[in-house]
Amino acid sequence: MPAGIVSTIALLAIIALLIADPYRRPSVRIIPGAILFFMMLLAGLIGVSGNNPYNVAKDVWYVGNSATILLFGYFLMERIGSLQPVLRVFAISASVAATVHIFRLALHPSSLQSFLDIRTEVSAGYYITALGLGIAYTAARYKLYLFNSGYALWGTALLCLASVTLSFSRTLWVAVMVVGFTALFVAGLRNVMRWAILLGCMALITAATSDIDVEGSAPEEAITTFRGKIINSLQELKVADYTTFEEVNMNWRGFESYCALQSYLSGSTLERIVGKGFGTDIDIGFTMTLNDEEFDFIPILHNGYLYLLVKTGLIGLASFLSFLFLSICKGIKVLRVPDQEAQACGFLLIVSTLIILETTFVISGMFSKGGLSQTIILMGMLLGHAESILQKESERLGEVADLSRCSTQPTIVT
Repeated sequence: MPAGIVSTIALLAIIALLIADPYRRPSVRIIPGAILFFMMLLAGLIGVSGNNPYNVAKDVWYVGNSATILLFGYFLMERIGSLQPVLRVFAISASVAATVHIFRLALHPSSLQSFLDIRTEVSAGYYITALGLGIAYTAARYKLYLFNSGYALWGTALLCLASVTLSFSRTLWVAVMVVGFTALFVAGLRNVMRWAILLGCMALITAATSDIDVEGSAPEEAITTFRGKIINSLQELKVADYTTFEEVNMNWRGFESYCALQSYLSGSTLERIVGKGFGTDIDIGFTMTLNDEEFDFIPILHNGYLYLLVKTGLIGLASFLSFLFLSICKGIKVLRVPDQEAQACGFLLIVSTLIILETTFVISGMFSKGGLSQTIILMGMLLGHAESILQKESERLGEVADLSRCSTQPTIVT
């Protein structure tokens, strides 16, 4: 059986055991926003008639697996109850992943001569290393003692930073930037303005010194070098009907997004509302060879939002965006609680949600095969912890209000 199916079955079994545990402290039975994932699944199943059963099952797994991972993290956090041991485990895991990545690079020193060789022979990096940087910052900012020594936290941060740097992954760097910008907004408007000015100046200098014409004067460099891919990033995402194979190859994400939009707009009114159903393939208009296999339809997109739009319609897309919005709102609420651990939970919940938000745009994000699993697990755990914190804070404020009312009542002396 595929590893993804095995892991999903294992997660469902663990969730069932956690729910059935007679010694658990029951709180909220279902994760907030679960109804939104149910709506995505329902919308995608409405139009499956006539679609390939195997492709239908794959799409159900892509959407259902992310919900399963969220539930796993949510109920597991209900049992653990404290944030510090969770972050400690994630920090150690990030350090191990970063060490493995760096060690594999050391075993293939020749790959350092080529950006493409690093990605094919070693790895494109691991998202848990970006989370490790965020966790290291959070522990230092909110004084969470994950390790007995501060050097261990610094070591985690340096290992993760080295791994992110050597991954040559744009999406990993964007995830790190998400951590940085969230920290700036939490720190205050004055710091945001200072950093915005500094980054703006750096962007102007970079643009002024760049010698790559994104429109096509150096197409080979835009594909084969990391610097070229960074400069070509916005052009690569531009939704357009590219006419030549060279343009399609350079701007594949934008081209497949164009095909997805054409597929969505060609549907009926009902299909625009609930989508064309799971298992729907997107016609790219010609036959393309990838890994010695020819295909003229694609089952999944880099852009997870358009993936949802085609297969689950406006209902599915609106449901997913609502889930992300509610998660950020919950993070902001917890961030306002006057407790260091609560604020750390709120900060990381916002960060993990924003990472899911940006990665879903470029690498399927929450609907990928498993690259973001650790981020989704952490997000589920943070949602569970946030619910517990807000429930305790509500009870505390209720007790304070009761005491306040009692203290203002007049005493009758007879």
